[in-house]
Amino acid sequence: MKNILNRNFFKQFFIIAIVLVVIVIGRLVILSSSTTSSATANNTVVATRTAEERGMVEVNGTEIYYEKMGSGTPILIMHGGLGLDHEYFRPFLDSWADFAQIVYYDHRGNGRSSTVDDWSRVTLDTFVEDAEALRKALGYEKIIVYGHSFGANIAVLYALRYPENLEGLIISDTSPNMSYMPEVPDTINLNAFVAMGKLFTSLAKDNDQLGERWFAATPLLYGSNVGEEVAEDIHKRIHYNADAFNRGGELLPTYDVSERMSEISVPTLILAGNHDFLSGSAAHEDFASGISNSELLFLENSAHFPFISEPEEFESAVHTWLDKNHLSSDTLIH
Repeated sequence: MKNILNRNFFKQFFIIAIVLVVIVIGRLVILSSSTTSSATANNTVVATRTAEERGMVEVNGTEIYYEKMGSGTPILIMHGGLGLDHEYFRPFLDSWADFAQIVYYDHRGNGRSSTVDDWSRVTLDTFVEDAEALRKALGYEKIIVYGHSFGANIAVLYALRYPENLEGLIISDTSPNMSYMPEVPDTINLNAFVAMGKLFTSLAKDNDQLGERWFAATPLLYGSNVGEEVAEDIHKRIHYNADAFNRGGELLPTYDVSERMSEISVPTLILAGNHDFLSGSAAHEDFASGISNSELLFLENSAHFPFISEPEEFESAVHTWLDKNHLSSDTLIH
């Protein structure tokens, strides 16, 4: 049957959901509403910068939407999901344009990029090849790639396939494969927990349903450090795509780089939220152990989206790493 979620993926998240319920009930620390820290909460909506260049690029039989700003080292930014788009990075990464040239783009069939007629023909390799074609189309000789969550999977696969075109790799909130169990926080938002279960244990019926479920889960995804106004602003700007999300669920179990991490030799920065229960600390520590030329940093007050909850700290970590590896100049621009 077309567009049916991979049964192993469904089964795995169903089991995880049961385990989470048992753990949380055992702790008796479920909270029925969000617990935002008034001292540190990111609840200020900031306007996004105006892109200096934007448009559609034809690659591999489809059109990819991109936005470019800044000058210097080109950093190709890969969003997660699937079924989301680059908008959730903004405005939090816009300030990177002060020390690099950043390129946001929407994966094939996501966001403003062209729709996909047959998702069964789209694989992880498809997204890797799209990224490589985009690099060529934009005229870059070498790039740095930053991937978040599902986007980090694509970024790692790109690093393995096209190391000669890569100056550096940044990944966050990810894992080498799907075998890692979630790390449950001491306190958890009950409504967000229920929404998370619906999000990851069943197909998204349509774009609206995906958006509703995703937004309901954001207290757990973003963490208590992100205020409701910020979450609502991001939600309004994202172009949700249920078909892309469902295909992502089918592709995730096929991703496993646990035996190939040692092949990555470029400077690598690994960032993670200290409260990211989806990916967890063990997954990031394994990446750091597997990639010899890597640095690992946990952001103390963050969950699965540390650049939203701690944007200044996230930016500082990236900028420091670029400087340390002599990558924050304009020497890589075409």
